[in-house]
Amino acid sequence: AVVSTQSTGTHDYMKFGKCDVLKSHGVPESYDISSSCLKTELPAIVVFEDGKPAARIKQTNNGKQYLMSYVNLKRDLLLQEFYEKAVQKSKTIKSEKKKKK
Repeated sequence: AVVSTQSTGTHDYMKFGKCDVLKSHGVPESYDISSSCLKTELPAIVVFEDGKPAARIKQTNNGKQYLMSYVNLKRDLLLQEFYEKAVQKSKTIKSEKKKKK
């Protein structure tokens, strides 16, 4: 798969990346996203947790156009909850490392 995190950025607790669906044959379909230019599913956003898809938004959901705004994405993808879990997981890992020293 062609995945890039260079231009989209990283965060202390979360990583953001993008996948070029035209160059990543089979990857979009494995996440139920059509890469056909005739479909209106792109852009699509998939949130992964522990390497598995946990939430997703497509440009068209159930035949209705989705407005991809910051507020809608934060709400519908539960981004605050994912962030809080990632912070807690990071703190737990750091605490365990300190105990081992």
